Amino acid sequence: MKNRKAAMIFALVMFIAATLVVSPTMAASSCSCLNFFQYNKSLPPTGQSNFAAYRYGDWLSTYKGSYARNGYRVSYVTPSTSPIGQLLLAGTAVVFNPGTLGANSTYGHIGIVTRASYDTRTKKWTIQFKDANSSYPFAPGTSRLSTESNCSNVGYRQIVTTSLSGLRFFNWSKK
Repeated sequence: MKNRKAAMIFALVMFIAATLVVSPTMAASSCSCLNFFQYNKSLPPTGQSNFAAYRYGDWLSTYKGSYARNGYRVSYVTPSTSPIGQLLLAGTAVVFNPGTLGANSTYGHIGIVTRASYDTRTKKWTIQFKDANSSYPFAPGTSRLSTESNCSNVGYRQIVTTSLSGLRFFNWSKK
């Protein structure tokens, strides 16, 4: 009797295990710049598929939800041409207002600064950043898209400009 009961339980467990649906790993897909930024930094989505990327920092500062019980503290950074000021830009969000340096005229653009420098001789800024879904020039040493944070269209980019007008930089932390 015990063996029969054990065999029935074993058969039931095996049947259940065999019929469980195992979800496959999600394949990487093309992402918007804002989706990549949110995925890469584990930040909350706005819930709006066509939310303007250039408004995300302001939205994040007012967010109160399950990702951060008390919301986020967002600090906008004013770039400094000093060596330390240049270093402080690494890791910040770079926000392109609509139309700035080729950004989308409605949604703007957002990326993550990987390096920033200012050439005192030429008076030009070089901003390197990673993003998704853009046509900005690739940074030196990179020439193709990669997959990161489940986005298949991530690029390491570079802009060189004399003016940071239309660009904003921000940091964030949970309150």
